[in-house]
Amino acid sequence: MRKQWLIILLFFVCFYCSAQMKTNEILKKADYLCIPQIADFKWDLEVYYADGFSSTSRFLAKKQNKSKFMFYTFYPNKNFGNVYLRIDNDIWEYFLMADIVQRSSMQNNILNSNITFFDILFDDLIEFYDAQITGNKIIEVEGKDVDCIVLSLHTSKKQPQGYPNVLLYIDSKTNLPAKREYYSQNNVLLKVIYFYDYEFKNSKINAFTFKSVSTTVPDEYTIAKFYDIDEKSSMENKYFTIAFLQNWIPKAEDLR
Repeated sequence: MRKQWLIILLFFVCFYCSAQMKTNEILKKADYLCIPQIADFKWDLEVYYADGFSSTSRFLAKKQNKSKFMFYTFYPNKNFGNVYLRIDNDIWEYFLMADIVQRSSMQNNILNSNITFFDILFDDLIEFYDAQITGNKIIEVEGKDVDCIVLSLHTSKKQPQGYPNVLLYIDSKTNLPAKREYYSQNNVLLKVIYFYDYEFKNSKINAFTFKSVSTTVPDEYTIAKFYDIDEKSSMENKYFTIAFLQNWIPKAEDLR
């Protein structure tokens, strides 16, 4: 009898591990399809306010694996040279005109920004959330119906304080992200992100857009446009050090 229970227990453990591996593979694939492990790219951040005003910022960016990101501001001119750097779970900000360096955390980035590193990355979710596949659902994104795999994510112990629960919708045909929904601990919807306008070059994604809408301020929204995504085989580590970035000026052709 004891042997039978051990066999049953082993079956369920193997089933759980297999399901978890499948979920993790979906998240990893979605991450690398959008922005590869090592890549150069640019992105524009457009914020639209309830009073009709809007603002635009443009960044030259570099990614080295999931834990290192660099955003170099090249528009507007008043912010030229300001740098946002992520190293693991720390965020560093360098302000060129004041020559000041500030350090913050992933927690602060999650709670106080319209766009967070979590919004861009999917591989990060494997580390900070427990995920499971809950089924399929057809959703509407920018006027188009998308058949999606639905993943339910819940806070793990390692996650910095942020959104406790997330529903993630992945296009079942392309494995590309289509939508994210962020919820409170009590399952109150806080923020929705839509992914769309994917563009391809040589069978790889060259550009995509996402729109972030906060349910607490429904008349305001943020659009992030990622483009010129160029996968690299390697990247110098100097691009992820404040000492180098304080004196670095990108080439003019890289800022077009």
